[in-house]
Amino acid sequence: MPMTRLMPLARLLALLAVVFALPVTRPALAEERQALPIPGKTSLYQRVVTKPGARLLSGAETGAEVIDAELPAFSIYYVFGEAGERIEVGVNSRGTPLGFIDKAFTVAWKQSIVAAFNNRIEAERARVLFFDAVPSLEAAIGGDGYVERLADLRAAAESGSAPAGVVAIEPEAYVDIDRNFYLLPILSHQSAWLADGQPGTILEVASVNAEPPPPEAPTDDFRAGFVFVVDTTISMQDYIDATAAALARVSDTLSSSAVGDSIRFGLVGFRQPVEGRPNLEYGVKTFLPLAEDSGVDRLVEELRGMKAARVPTPTFDEDAIGGLYEAVARMDWEPFGARYVVLLTDAARAAPRRDGPTATAATSTSPISRRLPPARMCG
Repeated sequence: MPMTRLMPLARLLALLAVVFALPVTRPALAEERQALPIPGKTSLYQRVVTKPGARLLSGAETGAEVIDAELPAFSIYYVFGEAGERIEVGVNSRGTPLGFIDKAFTVAWKQSIVAAFNNRIEAERARVLFFDAVPSLEAAIGGDGYVERLADLRAAAESGSAPAGVVAIEPEAYVDIDRNFYLLPILSHQSAWLADGQPGTILEVASVNAEPPPPEAPTDDFRAGFVFVVDTTISMQDYIDATAAALARVSDTLSSSAVGDSIRFGLVGFRQPVEGRPNLEYGVKTFLPLAEDSGVDRLVEELRGMKAARVPTPTFDEDAIGGLYEAVARMDWEPFGARYVVLLTDAARAAPRRDGPTATAATSTSPISRRLPPARMCG
């Protein structure tokens, strides 16, 4: 839902007159595992709502494979377990979990209800204000003259300024949820009384910033990640060996340098899709995940063990896009401020297709750049 923003915010507080609940039940899957119950409950399960930037990972360990680098904001998942700074999630309360998400990119959703605006023109009401914290809201509605106080805050917000404590305002035009779906998950609620004795409800709701936050400032622990994407078809063995030899010559110097501990490597090989051609062994394969222990020595070791295909491919065009997609979308780039992909091939890339003998996971090169997490980037 488009919302006028007065400052960046991940959580907003609003005093709403009307709240309706939309509990969702899903058909149970085959009983394999069960989500964690809410403490003190037996039939209600823990759920989370994702923040922008959340990713789905294959495991809780550092360097785990990235299953999905762009989970939509406000995706709702059941919690199956916790492991350090990550939680294991699934789409149903029973079944097989999908993977892991960093806790920092989730918000606990205990209420399982959402809010929506009615048509304020038909209801003859003013635009709703959103506050940064309960004390700010209570200061606005407490004491005599709160109607005039809210009117002044609303006028300032409508003019584009930022009154103290106010972070957003309801859109001026009515947004029909049936035509333009939006979601305001309710994170918590509490009863409140206005100065004239009228009851109300304070809702803590989640929302997405209209503008992305400013990039983070570089830290002293700035690190670089390099992923080599290598064509491993029948003609490439000499190039693979030469690359391994070149990196071996500089490995000692790099490891002992001031930046040696700040650089990590990954390695991906690609050929052509193997459908109907099993002798190709694989279409795209990760030989070395980008991880904490993937230094230059590990890269050299994997390159030395990388072998070109024993049989020729039916066409000259190889699945370079599939290899690049694997490097960008399946590697854990989050710890790295500088991110580089090195492509090594002697052939043209195969035309991206989703069907036929050259089908690949990536449909074109344009989505690949969008898979990179929104963080500090170089190159």
